[in-house]
Amino acid sequence: MRGRVFILVALLSSELSAADPGLPCLVDWLSGDWDNIVQVRAEADAALPETQRHARYAMRYQPIAAPAFDGQLFAIHNYGAQGFAGPLRRISLHRFYTGEDGVIVHEFLFLRHPEYWAPLAGRLHELRDLQPADVRSNPDCRMYWHWQEDHYEGRTEPGRCITQSFTDAPIRVEGHGKLWPHCLLRHDLNLTLNGEIIPRPGGETPELFRKLDDPAIATDCPPKPSQ
Repeated sequence: MRGRVFILVALLSSELSAADPGLPCLVDWLSGDWDNIVQVRAEADAALPETQRHARYAMRYQPIAAPAFDGQLFAIHNYGAQGFAGPLRRISLHRFYTGEDGVIVHEFLFLRHPEYWAPLAGRLHELRDLQPADVRSNPDCRMYWHWQEDHYEGRTEPGRCITQSFTDAPIRVEGHGKLWPHCLLRHDLNLTLNGEIIPRPGGETPELFRKLDDPAIATDCPPKPSQ
């Protein structure tokens, strides 16, 4: 009898540990400061060719209170080669919400009205009154995040995301990401409309960001599978 009880408890514990914690957990894990400096230094120490090295990026995921929206808005602050010690390059606006099927939907928001087009730095409080009619998004470029035992994994729908590149030429983007409490893996593959990969330094492998305010900063990113 004891053996059966032990097996039942073990099964229940396994099911609970793998249960989908939903949007609140993803928001909690994403919020904060991220940097890929560990990856950049490791690639330099390994003397990888320049074409295989990633550029340094740092990002601050700041939750924004906007009561008119379901889910959670984020202002993502993007920094370059000097990390947070350098100049702010841009702020982008994103929304995460739970879809009808329970999947977490991630969309990039574009502000419609000229009064919002000025740089957002120092003006994020103005977004509290933002309404759904004030923004637009490309539904074909949404990412869909699923819980996978101990992390979230997100992807765009294959072949659907057509957007403008920095040269104003339309490109296809295949987005992929994984999120743990202290590690964010991001890999966006850019292609021509004919399906040819557009090369960029480090583009063949994912970017690996570690959360700076997490004691687990020194751990593996991505985490090694548990034995």
